[in-house]
Amino acid sequence: MDVFAEAPPVGDEEVRVGCIQSGDVQAAVFQSRQGGVATVPFRQTVVLQSRLLG
Repeated sequence: MDVFAEAPPVGDEEVRVGCIQSGDVQAAVFQSRQGGVATVPFRQTVVLQSRLLG
């Protein structure tokens, strides 16, 4: 599991990407937001999606 975030300075919209591999399945989880604070911790989102792929 790898998590990437934009390097500062971040523009109006911040984008994060999580890459997951389970067996022969590869998945990418994207999260973007404009200003403010993210309501869901991104790392937790990626971990939960990874568990769903199992």
